[in-house]
Amino acid sequence: GIGNSATTVTSMSPASIAELYNFPELGAGAVYGVTGLIEPEVGITYNSSNTVDVGEFDALLNIYLASIGVTEQAFVYTVGSSQTYSSSSGGERSLDVGIVAAVNPQSLIGMYAGSGSSGNYVATQQALWATYGTAQHPGVISSSFRDDAYPHPDSPFYAAYSGLFVDAALQNVTPITSAGDLGTGHETANGITNVANTKMSPYQLVVGGSSASTMVSAASDPTLTSADGIYTKAMSGDLGTLKMLISGGLKALPASLSADSLLLETVWNSYRVNANGEPVGFDENNAGSGGVDTSQPTPNYQTAYGYPMDAVGGLGGSGRGLPDVVLDAGGNMHYIVPQDDMSGTDHAWGTSAAAPMWAALTTRLNAIFTDQGLPNLGYMNDLLYLSNVIAPGSFNDVQNGNATSTYWIDGSGNIVPTGYGYDAGEGFDLASGLGSPNGLLLARSLTQIAHSQVYYSALPDFLVQENDGSWVSGVDQTFLVQPTLASGAGVSINGTGFSGGMAANSNAWSTQFAQQVMQQDFSSDLVLMFDRLSQGLASDMHAALNTTVSVTIGGDTTLASQGTLSSGFGFVDFANADGGVNLARPIAVAELAGGVSQDVEVRLRQSGMNDLSVMFYEVDDYSGRVNGLRPQDAGYAQAAASQSYQFESGSSVLDGPGYGQYGSAVLVGVDPGDLIAMRLVNNTTGQVYFAYSAANSDGLGHIWNYGLNTWGWEDTAGGGDFDYNDLV
Repeated sequence: GIGNSATTVTSMSPASIAELYNFPELGAGAVYGVTGLIEPEVGITYNSSNTVDVGEFDALLNIYLASIGVTEQAFVYTVGSSQTYSSSSGGERSLDVGIVAAVNPQSLIGMYAGSGSSGNYVATQQALWATYGTAQHPGVISSSFRDDAYPHPDSPFYAAYSGLFVDAALQNVTPITSAGDLGTGHETANGITNVANTKMSPYQLVVGGSSASTMVSAASDPTLTSADGIYTKAMSGDLGTLKMLISGGLKALPASLSADSLLLETVWNSYRVNANGEPVGFDENNAGSGGVDTSQPTPNYQTAYGYPMDAVGGLGGSGRGLPDVVLDAGGNMHYIVPQDDMSGTDHAWGTSAAAPMWAALTTRLNAIFTDQGLPNLGYMNDLLYLSNVIAPGSFNDVQNGNATSTYWIDGSGNIVPTGYGYDAGEGFDLASGLGSPNGLLLARSLTQIAHSQVYYSALPDFLVQENDGSWVSGVDQTFLVQPTLASGAGVSINGTGFSGGMAANSNAWSTQFAQQVMQQDFSSDLVLMFDRLSQGLASDMHAALNTTVSVTIGGDTTLASQGTLSSGFGFVDFANADGGVNLARPIAVAELAGGVSQDVEVRLRQSGMNDLSVMFYEVDDYSGRVNGLRPQDAGYAQAAASQSYQFESGSSVLDGPGYGQYGSAVLVGVDPGDLIAMRLVNNTTGQVYFAYSAANSDGLGHIWNYGLNTWGWEDTAGGGDFDYNDLV
């Protein structure tokens, strides 16, 4: 598959790979929870004598950690009798524990061995119940072993297996499993797509595989270096290619990256053809699994996400889609882990590596939640899908490749491909799920969601969906109208026409792009390459409480397929074949940590050349009134200034950091539930703009909502170049 054929494969320690995925760094006082590993039968044995000695195992594990430059000591405990060593199970175990210990040596690690060769069931039972109520109870469980039990969906065995993950949700434990390394055929020669139903619980996070290509690996991969290959086009500065790579996590111009810097991810798929053009390896572990379990309904978080979870080939049908997420699993990047007997190191891969990496990340996320007074994540699938909608920068979007591997075997024993499978594309898909994590941005979005749910559920949603599917305004408010159209098609809201302006540039800033550039280490060179690329023409309108809000584009109706997820965070996207219109709040609602007053961080990225500054001020309501004055009323500017917040510097205005640059400052004295609006001053021209068009001298909108707590300004009269990124 594309991005899986490097002649120079990169091998890294798990700790180094965690850095590639921007795992959040934790302070010295962070409280790491327990991470549980499902290691059926093998447990901590590491030789033919079946030695079970925690002290000796710890010593071997810490020798490995020292060999990869990790100075902290890691410790394990084990549960389960009759632990028996074999090279294959030892290799799987060493991969799991090596990854978790390398990324989080501070986390106590539980090794659950089950009872003899009973598969994963008893070991999972132990992880949930053997240490329940003790300090050794895990907050996260990772399972990478293949389980050959495929109980009928109507059987008591399936009910018992499924019940384990309901137990996990009720205990606030996060169960994570590898999707498997079997592609879409699942190494089953029936010609159709297949999945393992014991891995498909809606309460379990299913982790698929990507192939991560560093610069040195990408340069040696013929699937990337052809004349129109991704590596070639990226090195030549092709904007479309660079934008795709940025959505996948790229933060600097490829030519400036070091050899070991990550360039892109594709779907992990190492299937190949021989010299005769015949497929090889469909009956081997060579690709991440993906597909649909049609034996159960689609979970509500996938239904709300709006992607059709439909199986291809065979009998079709819909159900629970997988994978939920991915992380590197092989192809062009391998992991340096302990050998099967814990002596020395080996290079390993598979979704068996991706799952414990996600477990290690989740343990860090739990530590952040603990620090902020929140409970562990526990059942978090719904939160991840929600995060992807409102803060897509939280994920690196894997847009290239497939995991197609369906086949049957003819009378001569030859593999005959049938070609059923799933392609990666923009956003969620059944080859790469939501994508791989940007750990820091994911931590920010998940904590914001959690505080919103715990402390601010009584605040009104932006729009509310009625039982008949229509939408009404959740409050009396003025909101932004943001068209992103393939052509200059007309937009109508409740029968009122809005000019969509020009067709949006295909490389204009997306919500994900805007959120990615808010990272301090994002290159200013990349920011400037994407300057002056027009969106549509921003407008705003007013709607009273419970007023119906209906949108047409080009005279045709639209769908808001993810609106029930995004509305609580201030925006809803409506779309049809002619493009999309984003309706969004122009103000921030202060949903603060712990439901108490806070000082808050403001992050800025400037993509305009003028001298700019921004002021934040409190408004009375969702229509922007200040002291009873509407934005169009005389005296509004003075009233806004009287309600301005102060920065730590003592000033009420914050200067832009300069063309292409990043900056930050702390806004003090923000109270829970405050409604916060902004004012931009172009100090070069003297022009002043508010988030409400009625307050602006040119009568135009000058602000664009880019998702979770992110806005971009247009700093020039008349709309300028309509890129709405002059100050973000």
